[in-house]
Amino acid sequence: MKISSDSKQCNITAICCFPDGQILVADLSNKNVKLLDQQYQVVSHCSVTTRPLDVCPITPSEVAVVGDDKIIHEVQFITVKNRQLLIERKLQLQHICGGIACHQEDLYITSNAALYKHTMSGKLVSKMYEDTSGLFTVHKVAVKPTGYKLYITNLSHNKLLTLARDGSILATFTDPELKWPCGVNVTPAGQVLVVCEGP
Repeated sequence: MKISSDSKQCNITAICCFPDGQILVADLSNKNVKLLDQQYQVVSHCSVTTRPLDVCPITPSEVAVVGDDKIIHEVQFITVKNRQLLIERKLQLQHICGGIACHQEDLYITSNAALYKHTMSGKLVSKMYEDTSGLFTVHKVAVKPTGYKLYITNLSHNKLLTLARDGSILATFTDPELKWPCGVNVTPAGQVLVVCEGP
């Protein structure tokens, strides 16, 4: 995973798979994203202006990378063309960024304590949900393929929340094995996968 221009040990914070089998990884420590082929070899990379924290697919050849450096909060749209990564555009946001998910023309972005809905042009539509009872109560987000449900990880209280499209809580899941849920994804079939950091 390490490339010659990397000055630090790789710290992979997000992974996104393309339909053709290529994989995009976000490297927080080196502030870059890397494109891997089907043999997991780095074939392209590009630097990003903020620490990349999460990534989500937009189209079969485009992803959105959310990054944050305390002062700069942004989303960068990156396209894959001929096995090369091209930064197409950036959105500057007015709130902290932590996680990102997309459904059709809607971007769902977490700020560690709130979930915001934005348009693809960056316009803030609403603050959908907020929980200020801890530092990482709204950590990562994923959306069901139908768009009717969203899932957010509450890292502070070891929970997975299911939200409706209006931000209301539909369900709260807890389990002794659910320790430090740091990532969430929904498969095309609707299965929810949660990554945990705890022992």
